[in-house]
Parts: sequence; C-alpha cells; structure tokens
Amino acid sequence: MPRFQGVGFQIAVFLINGPGWLQRTQARLRTTQYINYTNNYVENIGAIFAKAQITHGGPIILFQPENEYSQATADVTFPDLRYFEMVENQFRKAGIVVPFISNDAAPHGYLTPGAGDGSVDIYGHDAYPLGFNCANPYTWPDGALPTNFHTLHLQQSPSTPYSLVEFQGGSFDPWGGSSFAKCTTLLNEQFERVFYKNDYSFGVTIFNIYMTYGGTNW
Repeated sequence: MPRFQGVGFQIAVFLINGPGWLQRTQARLRTTQYINYTNNYVENIGAIFAKAQITHGGPIILFQPENEYSQATADVTFPDLRYFEMVENQFRKAGIVVPFISNDAAPHGYLTPGAGDGSVDIYGHDAYPLGFNCANPYTWPDGALPTNFHTLHLQQSPSTPYSLVEFQGGSFDPWGGSSFAKCTTLLNEQFERVFYKNDYSFGVTIFNIYMTYGGTNW
C-alpha cells in the first residue's frame, strides 16, 4: 500500500482510499469479538493511510470507511447507524482526518451528510448500467441509460459534490462465461462516449471508473 500511495504522489494523482474487508471471522457486527478484531485491523491499516493523507503531504484527499453499505439480510437492523458511526470513529482514532465519502451500491441516499449518526461528509454512489452479462455485446438493455441522477443528487445531497464513486468501466467474466472479448465489445468506446458524457451532463464532480487498471478478473 505505501508503494501504491508513493506512485500516486509521484505522478500527481490524488487518491480516495478504502480499507478493504476483514475476512475469515465468524464474529457478528457490534459484538465484543467483532469490535476487537476490527480495532486491531483499523489501528494498523489506518496508521498507514494516515501517514499518506494530504495533510501530511501525501496523495489521499478522501477516505471511504465502508464499501457499498447498501443492503443486509432481513434479520438485522439496516441501515445500522450506530455500526457505521463506530467504523468512522475507529478510523478517526487511527488518525484519519480527511473527509469521509460513501459509495452506496445504488443511489439509495443512505448516510447522506446531516442525516444523523454515521453520516458521511460526501455522499457518493455506484452505477453499473450495462450489468455483467456480456452474451449479447451489441445490444444494450432497455432503460440502461440513467436519466435521473442529477435529480436524485439534488434530493439526497445537494450541498456536496455529485460523486460517482464507482462507475462501470468493465465487466467480470465468470467461469464458463461469454469471454472477455465480448465484454470488451459491450463496454467499448461507444459505451464510454454515450454513458460517460451522460454522467457529465448530471454535473458529476468526483468520477471514478471501476476499474481502469487492476483487479484479478476485470
């Protein structure tokens, strides 16, 4: 991670950092066991991020404390504002001082600024309008082009920059899938010309393509 952050600094690219996921634990949210696990993780990973913030001359200008906190099973409280506030407090304690940004999996409007406990500084959401089925790469699904993002932004978080934290830049291809060649055709320069310009028409200010480079199967 420090090496990646260093490259960002060298080429004058600012970063939005997220902590990743804590895996291989059966502990449930907000139990003592879970909090102990996450405290240990956040204390260590947070210290790395904290040193690379713009306030210390580094490239990190925003921090995403959770990833796509947008749904849950029916037997748990959702959205759990106390849980999200706990996560934010953990990273603040670890030294994160830059603004928090969210990435709602869709524009649901969860945890928008001023919404109460756990609200973020900048609300953002994701969008993958063509989905992940590349079987018919020359056909765009009906109704795939978003038309209401600007209206939703004004309703949900008008005081912050309109942020598309993850916008479709590719598609995964599962085992036995259609092939990356078809995915490349589906999400080619024609897709980019139409859908990215459409995003600009909504006044998007923070625009992150997921993903331009990297990953294991994108």
